[in-house]
Amino acid sequence: MRKLLFAALAIQLLVSTSSAIPLASSNRALHTSGPMILVTTMEKTVTLRRLSDGKTATFELRGTAHARLEPAGLFLAGGHRVTFVPMARVLGRLD
Repeated sequence: MRKLLFAALAIQLLVSTSSAIPLASSNRALHTSGPMILVTTMEKTVTLRRLSDGKTATFELRGTAHARLEPAGLFLAGGHRVTFVPMARVLGRLD
């Protein structure tokens, strides 16, 4: 519940300001030439939220979820496995 509240607050602040704000280690935002995307993790789930319209996509992992969004794509880790999802596929999941 605490992480969800923080993520909601971060979304509000990111939408209302033009500069980046620091997020907790489990919550990351990436702003490239494309849309700003917030990444949150909770237990076995990674959630991506495009801040311009609120659309979400989720990834379910086997173990405790870890994620990092980079300009090249999304790195997912969980259950002794690391997976890379190219940015084009990440954006496709949000459409």
